[in-house]
Amino acid sequence: MKTRVSVSIITTILIGLLLIGGCTTTGKVKESAKSDSTLLIGRIKLVCENFPKNWHINGEHTKDLRVYFEDPKTKKTVIVKSKENDGVFYLVDPAANQFVIIGFEIKKKAGNMIFNNHHLIKDTYINITKNSVNNMGDILWAEKFTGQEARGGGSSTFERIGTHTFRSNYDEVERWFKNTFTESSWGKKNWVDVEYLKY
Repeated sequence: MKTRVSVSIITTILIGLLLIGGCTTTGKVKESAKSDSTLLIGRIKLVCENFPKNWHINGEHTKDLRVYFEDPKTKKTVIVKSKENDGVFYLVDPAANQFVIIGFEIKKKAGNMIFNNHHLIKDTYINITKNSVNNMGDILWAEKFTGQEARGGGSSTFERIGTHTFRSNYDEVERWFKNTFTESSWGKKNWVDVEYLKY
């Protein structure tokens, strides 16, 4: 899916979502608190290209990317942050049985500025199986700079094209998890491949 939108480097993106949503940060994958716990897990990688060199943003990014979900019943936004070089993100015991995937965001110090960019997704949702590990596989996100529009007020506005791919490489991610977290109780639970569904 391709989008062409204007994005501000410094202007706060998705401020409305941040005001109404919660934020879950990742660290070492948290163990299940009870025998019937549920895990939602995936990995994400962003590749930026053709941006001005002095922005220091071209290349691959995996750490501190934000994945935005929405509970369609409560309209509550849940924000999950990716971790380290693997880009793993996860949510333990999600309250909802279904999430709409809203999009992704990067906010990163780049040289002497803050680079802030988001990618919106429409009409995509996932179902969550309780008492299981819900495996989202890998998400590949790409942003390509297509031209700067304007500067002013301490910020630059630019044009870019954003795309994303849900790789559905479930077996690869499950093997990676079990090899990386060999002692994790999640590895012994039932693993379910998450389907990306359209309205």
